[in-house]
Amino acid sequence: MQEYLESDYDVRCSRAWGEVDHDLQWPAEAGRPDCMLLVGGRIEIAGEPLDRVKEYCLRGGSIVGLGSTGKIFENWPEFDEEILGGDVRGDWGDEHEVEVRIVEEKRGHPILQGVRPFVSSGCLYRRASLAPDAAVLLTGTATKGSEPVAWSRRYRGGRFFCTSLGSLDDFSRPDFLRLLANALFWTTRPRW
Repeated sequence: MQEYLESDYDVRCSRAWGEVDHDLQWPAEAGRPDCMLLVGGRIEIAGEPLDRVKEYCLRGGSIVGLGSTGKIFENWPEFDEEILGGDVRGDWGDEHEVEVRIVEEKRGHPILQGVRPFVSSGCLYRRASLAPDAAVLLTGTATKGSEPVAWSRRYRGGRFFCTSLGSLDDFSRPDFLRLLANALFWTTRPRW
């Protein structure tokens, strides 16, 4: 994703990660990022690294979350619902083909510009709830059910986009890459 963004758009990406889950380091060159892109997994951070993430989120920093970002911060379990506007209750099982459709009423949303329906090879995650102010943009359907798979939200002056999509194969799909690029620009550019 970093290679795609830096080669196709005028952006610079910095990445934060650690050798182990509790060792997340905020890169010095990141300063105050325009947007935080969170990619699934559960990490257990505390102290200064978690405080920096909380401070960024609670003062309206922009976030794009993808994959199983629900419960990403083990030491901040409220993050899903409070910041991203939804929580995950597991997936529908071993199905790995999700038909992704655009919510018709949201077709004009800037995040969906140039995005067409596609098939994801990821899991369909069950959402227990979404915040009342979350706008569902995409739904996914698999054999066992249908669920929201992408939504946007504004909270505390920040803009957020979250999707349960993000399997490795999704990153080879032009519509998925376009969706993420649009989401990154929508969250960071209020004029969108």
